Amino acid sequence: MKYKYLYWLMLFATLLVSCNNEGLAGFSPQNAYVAVITRTKRLFATSLDGTVTYPIHTNTEILTGFDITFDPTGERVLYAALSGSEVDVCIAEVLSGKRNCPVVTLPENTFSGFLSYLPNGQFVVAYKSGEQWNLRVYDGNGELDKLKTTGDIDHIFLSADAYKVKRATGGKEWYLTPYFPGSSQALRWVAVQGGKARLYTAADTLQGPVDLATVNPLALEVMKSREETDITSGVVSPDGKAIALRTKGADDLYDLYLVDLTIADSPPMPLVNGANFRLQYDFSPDGSQLVFESNNGGRSLWVVNADGGNPHLLAENASLPDWH
Repeated sequence: MKYKYLYWLMLFATLLVSCNNEGLAGFSPQNAYVAVITRTKRLFATSLDGTVTYPIHTNTEILTGFDITFDPTGERVLYAALSGSEVDVCIAEVLSGKRNCPVVTLPENTFSGFLSYLPNGQFVVAYKSGEQWNLRVYDGNGELDKLKTTGDIDHIFLSADAYKVKRATGGKEWYLTPYFPGSSQALRWVAVQGGKARLYTAADTLQGPVDLATVNPLALEVMKSREETDITSGVVSPDGKAIALRTKGADDLYDLYLVDLTIADSPPMPLVNGANFRLQYDFSPDGSQLVFESNNGGRSLWVVNADGGNPHLLAENASLPDWH
């Protein structure tokens, strides 16, 4: 018996050592299991003590540009895997290994986006196809909710408290932090479509879209200049009323803008121009202010109201703001 225990412990250790995606892909809601992606991009789940390992998807590569997420019961896993040139969104049962794969098939050359279960058992699939985003909502069996599904979205911006960037990916791969009852965090995003901004919140059910202001044409041009594959290049305030976005020019210099979503046709407010470093910024928890890095007089930290008012120096020779 002790040798069997040792075997599982060694296997779990081997999995962790061989991981290159921060090891842990996700915890189940009841903390009964951990989802793990190996270096060869295969998916396993383990018990918390590492003594039992459950193979989830081992025949083809997991697509790490999407999330690995458990359903509200913690018994099923939602993930994306490569199938030739297409992407399969799959659901697998942890204990039995039974899979519904694909439950959804995405178009060719779709390499990143986000997947998230909602507490009611629905799940959200957002992905970029060509130059535009698509947002689809399904029930637990993969039936499309046509009323909540939107295509041809020009831009999607997530709230910064809704994700955690994977190490060494430069903001191009991330984990979501879904809403759960009693939490102050929520999976919230703004979709910009044809110059119109709409707010979504993934609470007990997917709430929205709530129409926000019409986006100024100059702000739309600024949005085209951000690094869209980098999710950190544009974030929504926690209250969904403003967007901060970082652009990168051909000269590898960065600019930072603030867009007020409460006033129709509000022009983008430039906060930083021509910085030779990747600007960091963060909204206050109530969404009323933004703290950001600036190259004004050297590397420094500034604070501005979310409507663009009262910009002021917070600290000189400072960097990497993080608001708690």
